Amino acid sequence: MNTPKIKLLVDSLGRVVIPKAVRSAFDIPTPGEVELEVSGTEMTLRKSPTVCAICGSVSNLNYETEGKLICSSCFEKLKEVSPHE
Repeated sequence: MNTPKIKLLVDSLGRVVIPKAVRSAFDIPTPGEVELEVSGTEMTLRKSPTVCAICGSVSNLNYETEGKLICSSCFEKLKEVSPHE
């Protein structure tokens, strides 16, 4: 995605909102996680490559479906609500 610089407002709690077009372009789920790297006076925000597609967890990513990772907790919850034969 090659776009001009975007100014983001920081709210009173220190939060910024990543525009939907950017989240979509990088396939960042909501809720999800991104990584912030600080080096000197520069900040780099990047997508966390390994998060659960459902809850955004970074641990116990033991399942994959259609190229998406799913954590054990969400997998168990899905099993509970899926119809059984």
